[in-house]
Amino acid sequence: MVPTFLPSETLDSNPKYSIAQDSQSHVIRLAGTMRLAGTHSYEPIRASIHACLENARNLHAQAATIDMSDLAFVNSSGISMLSHVVLDAKAAGAPLILIVGSKDVAWQAKSLKNFTKLWPALQLELH
Repeated sequence: MVPTFLPSETLDSNPKYSIAQDSQSHVIRLAGTMRLAGTHSYEPIRASIHACLENARNLHAQAATIDMSDLAFVNSSGISMLSHVVLDAKAAGAPLILIVGSKDVAWQAKSLKNFTKLWPALQLELH
């Protein structure tokens, strides 16, 4: 996997985030802490996820994976951006999305299941 690191904008001095994308396996991994200022600040991340999903669709992949198991925190603007990604993918007829998370990360255990309400076909795995 070739990591793609995006610039990190933080509201404070918390650790940065990273995004790694494997276009062959259609996996995008989000890691670190995302505390960006508003949904507009998440646009580069949204664009990276959309590019991964578009690549998967163009290659007729059955699914694309968004792995958030190492994402320690994301604020409400980030959750909103991820919700829009799910809704956009559903509307565009993108391949099935598999979201991978961690049961040990409190916000994931609580919030990731809400994405299945936006797109019931979406698959969620919490490890």
